[in-house]
Amino acid sequence: MNPFWQFSLQLYGQPQVERLCLQLQARFDIDVNLLLWSCWLQALGVPLGAGLLAQARDTVGDWNRQVVKPLRRVRTTVKRGDWPGGGDLPALLEQCRQLELEAEKQQQQWLYQLAEDHGLQADETAALQPGENIERLLRALGARDCRPAIELLSAAIAGTLRR
Repeated sequence: MNPFWQFSLQLYGQPQVERLCLQLQARFDIDVNLLLWSCWLQALGVPLGAGLLAQARDTVGDWNRQVVKPLRRVRTTVKRGDWPGGGDLPALLEQCRQLELEAEKQQQQWLYQLAEDHGLQADETAALQPGENIERLLRALGARDCRPAIELLSAAIAGTLRR
């Protein structure tokens, strides 16, 4: 398990983070893994510049569109469907959830590898403002009026780092 995946699990488990990520995903079509990656880089003190963000989007964009999103649609369809009786839908739903999770884990591995390839390491001397990377990502993806989300994620990052 790479450090980015471990960080993501801890951050996502912070109060309100899961709900907020899913709201941003639904409202602005935000790739939650890119959002979590921007948070991880923020925690490391690594600025998310336009070039690095473009590389990240190029690295995982097709995978997210062609694999992660379709798996999510299948899972939500199975979950919400009014299906006839019979069969083991809870088991099928769990398999769908696991497939989606594995696809997201693969996407995170590629993002982690991108950071590794760039030699991105923790920098306690970096002068990043709280939420700076998150704001850059959201702005680049067309999300507006997200100050409360940025503040909540910044506080959650701080909470994750204290663990």
